[in-house]
Amino acid sequence: REALAVRDRLADDFPLTAAYRADLARTHADLADVYHTAGHRPEAELSYRRAADQWGRLAREFPTSPGHAR
Repeated sequence: REALAVRDRLADDFPLTAAYRADLARTHADLADVYHTAGHRPEAELSYRRAADQWGRLAREFPTSPGHAR
């Protein structure tokens, strides 16, 4: 969760830096995996949705970037 807070701050402070936002999305997905493994399904679903939302925004805002294009 500490990593999530740091990455969230970086993504907010530097919104045009796609790498920070991608790191944030990956951290949400990783946290979701931990929640899922621990049996915390509601928290896992919320974290997966946040990751998907972040990746969706990246794909829309950086459509030519191979790492974010659909």
